[in-house]
Amino acid sequence: MDNQLLVRGLIAGVALSVLGIGLFAVIWIALAQADTLLRLVAAVCIPPIVLGIGIGGLMMRVRRSSNQDS
Repeated sequence: MDNQLLVRGLIAGVALSVLGIGLFAVIWIALAQADTLLRLVAAVCIPPIVLGIGIGGLMMRVRRSSNQDS
């Protein structure tokens, strides 16, 4: 397997992990006055949704541009 591909995957994974943890922390702090259960559910569920939408949009954009090139 290509080492450059592995390095890219590692960098992307680290970046997504840091982004997810950051989103968790921001949501947790933003909902400081809310009930603990609501805070936990929102902080755990919203970051994966945001990351999934972002990655899905990026994949659709990349595929659309590669289809237009061929």
